[in-house]
Amino acid sequence: MTYFEITDLFTLYGVDVAVLGIVTCAITQILKTTLLKKAPNKIYTFLPFIIGCVLYFCYFAAVNRSAMFALENFARVFERGLSVGAAATMVYVIYEQFVRGAKKGKDAKTVAIEFLLEGYFEGEKLNTVAQNLADCGADGNAAERKAAEILASAAGDLSAGEIKALSRLVAKTLAQFDTETP
Repeated sequence: MTYFEITDLFTLYGVDVAVLGIVTCAITQILKTTLLKKAPNKIYTFLPFIIGCVLYFCYFAAVNRSAMFALENFARVFERGLSVGAAATMVYVIYEQFVRGAKKGKDAKTVAIEFLLEGYFEGEKLNTVAQNLADCGADGNAAERKAAEILASAAGDLSAGEIKALSRLVAKTLAQFDTETP
């Protein structure tokens, strides 16, 4: 088999789209956590499709050894690029639902507290602090004091005012969970 027959075989069965979809998913995640960290969520929706089209254009130009040929076949490149974006989205959803989702196993209290603390802690420390705070109970002032102790021991650069405000928010959130009726 020649080089072109091998690449045609991959193109026929979509292996190129699958591989580029995985690469697109990885690039999208890297951009979401670095350069586009503060970008609006709307951008994240279209980002895999844009990156997929660009990657497929580069791939198609490299396989055919001509960027001009890729431009002449714009419709095919665009269609396959959108397929790469769809594959990247599918890979991301599968990862979130089955790999990352299986690891989480958090209750609603922990998730709500993580949301409150998101700008103050990151990564594993955020998870640990949120789980500890979720166990504070819902007894108003006692929960607020316990939350303040946990935050003070975990806080690297939180001010006393931030600790006080966050402990009140946590206590109010926990109280809300305990007063809700199913």
